[in-house]
Amino acid sequence: MRILEESFPVTIHPSLLPDTASKVIFFDIETTGFSAHAAIPYLIGCIYLAEGIWRLRQWFLDEISDEKAMLSSFFDFIRSYTWLIHYNGSSFDIPFLKNRMERHHLDKNFSSFHNLDLFREIKPYKNQLGISSMKQKDLEEFLNIHRTDHFSGGDLIEVYFEYMAIHKEELYQCLLLHNADDLRGMVSLLPLYGLTLLLKGSFAVEKTEQTKEGITFFLKTDTLLPSSLKVAYDACCVQIDNEQILAQVSTNHEVLKYFYSNYKDYYYLPAEDQAIHKSVAVYVDKAYRKAASPSNCYTKRKAVFLPLKDKSFARDVFQRNYKEKEYFFEITEAFLQDKEMQRSYLVQLFNI
Repeated sequence: MRILEESFPVTIHPSLLPDTASKVIFFDIETTGFSAHAAIPYLIGCIYLAEGIWRLRQWFLDEISDEKAMLSSFFDFIRSYTWLIHYNGSSFDIPFLKNRMERHHLDKNFSSFHNLDLFREIKPYKNQLGISSMKQKDLEEFLNIHRTDHFSGGDLIEVYFEYMAIHKEELYQCLLLHNADDLRGMVSLLPLYGLTLLLKGSFAVEKTEQTKEGITFFLKTDTLLPSSLKVAYDACCVQIDNEQILAQVSTNHEVLKYFYSNYKDYYYLPAEDQAIHKSVAVYVDKAYRKAASPSNCYTKRKAVFLPLKDKSFARDVFQRNYKEKEYFFEITEAFLQDKEMQRSYLVQLFNI
């Protein structure tokens, strides 16, 4: 087993870490296959902060018989940290290492750690971002980040076994570089994680501009974001351009319907195309009224509306027709003056 350590020149914005930098550690593993029953980890890498400098530490298995010692050394090193940051580590890296440690009867586990899995954080927004693949390298390319290393983890399995046979330094360096680039890539993806924090509510509304077409909300956040990005929802679009963040929502100018839930207390007036309460309908000739049903128990309103995803956001929710699943609420002066209400509105709209 070889243990290598060196400084790792990366910059990480504090807003993108789930805790203080000294409490977090990034890690990634390279293995000889996908099944922990038949494969082994031959390289474990991590980056961590020491004396204000991010450092890279790698455990390389140059003797198969050292696997237990490598696993033990790695786990002893990370035990003082609170947060593990990884890419799809919840599904692969952690279960793989857990399995291998159990096989070596090592009494060590990951239950005491919090986990930030960048894959799981970003994946729900895949469609909104227009991402076709969730492979780490593809996300890096999406952010216009290009690697020195061009191998995949699968490609390097053969490289590792070739190295073990001939111990060629060039092959060894290739293996180390790929692992280091995986870790560097995780750091480069953190602004996408920052975007997920924004969409979950880590922002304030600075101002709004209303036109006939819609409302533009100008947002501000302390979270570091990608410099240029578009997030497209059905009902809105979030545009990031350097430090400007705009959420644009189209307005609806149709005549919409408000449906009363207690339809048995109403009559429907066909000539008026609306429902009125029975306490008032008693004064209407029986020939011009009929018992209301869920689909016609409504009153109509012409106003300017915004789309809703969560009906519980507004007291009065409007629809085009009873069975349609698109919902709207009326824009009021109170809404236009209340920045916190606007923020809450956008959060429910951004929710996946």
